Amino acid sequence: MGQPESREYRESEQSELPPGQ
Repeated sequence: MGQPESREYRESEQSELPPGQ
């Protein structure tokens, strides 16, 4: 992967992180 300029990519990352971050 390169730069997370895609919203879907960021959502995937946030999904792994706990709520609040």
